[in-house]
Amino acid sequence: MQAHNNALSKAWRAFIAPSTTQWPVLPGESVASIILQPEIRTKVLAVLDKTWLRTVFPAYLMVLTDSEWIIISEENTGFWNQETRYGGIWSYIPLNKITSVSLVRKDDDLLTLSIHLPEDDHIDLLLADSSWQAMNGFLDQVAILRPAIAVNE
Repeated sequence: MQAHNNALSKAWRAFIAPSTTQWPVLPGESVASIILQPEIRTKVLAVLDKTWLRTVFPAYLMVLTDSEWIIISEENTGFWNQETRYGGIWSYIPLNKITSVSLVRKDDDLLTLSIHLPEDDHIDLLLADSSWQAMNGFLDQVAILRPAIAVNE
């Protein structure tokens, strides 16, 4: 398990190092799991050889460490502003603040991941249906690190 975590940590550093000046994982922590969700888009209009797409949900990266769930997402620029991407949103969620996690299939080949926090607060993310197996592996790691977190699949 430790060799796997070290490999993930090295892969994470290789991915993030070119785009930031600081390593987002605290010293002494190891990376337990990583999931990359590409941007989810749907077709809006197709005329001749030109297709217009709408972003349903921006791309994001989830990193699970010993004590945090880190979500790094692109900003949602909206339909008319597809070309300008200036940065991302970094969310650090301490695992001891998560009360439960649920993963639900939606009708339109999407999954909804809900991270439940104290006082009925929650963070909702969309994933492609093809991420079901990888996300279940990620949630298994959450359950191993923090057995007190209720995981509903």
